[in-house]
Amino acid sequence: MACATRCQGVAPFAAGLKLVTDTNRHEAFTELLCEHHGRLFGYVFSLVRNLDDTHDVLQETCTTLWEKFDEYDPTTPFHKWAFTVARYKVLSHVDRKRRQRQYFNPSLLGELADVQDHRAADTDYARRDALHSCLDRLSDKQRSLIWDCYDGAKKVRQIADELDRTPNSVHNSLRLIRHKLMECIDRTLSSEDPS
Repeated sequence: MACATRCQGVAPFAAGLKLVTDTNRHEAFTELLCEHHGRLFGYVFSLVRNLDDTHDVLQETCTTLWEKFDEYDPTTPFHKWAFTVARYKVLSHVDRKRRQRQYFNPSLLGELADVQDHRAADTDYARRDALHSCLDRLSDKQRSLIWDCYDGAKKVRQIADELDRTPNSVHNSLRLIRHKLMECIDRTLSSEDPS
């Protein structure tokens, strides 16, 4: 999907979704889908185990997510809602393909989806814990810049003016801090990984 490339710069700790209005519905959906596209792809692939089928199911899932986005409750994590839609799309896909080749039966597929849901939740908690730990390792100045920029109360230009810096300088600092946080999270998670 085209958004996978565009989403490379989305911060893994971006603030939650604000109330969705008609004017920002498309942007909100695009941002959420881009942020969770990789996980959604991995989830679907873990169930169908075929790259071509994964792309087909993912396309159907994305279409349905867009069509039903008005029904999305922003208090629910987007990935959980998207995984539920994807799960039903996988089951539908398996039913259509059953005559063509061998797939897991729906009850086994349901069990696999439950296991994958549990693993995804565990990964979320581990990443969140690693993020908090890594944020604590930042300098006070870096942590303050992160909070100022991501709490949503101020725009980068305002923060730059307060710090007597250019907006480009603030963006560069944020990029470096995000990179440092991503490396720290990866190191933390890999050191906790028993395999």
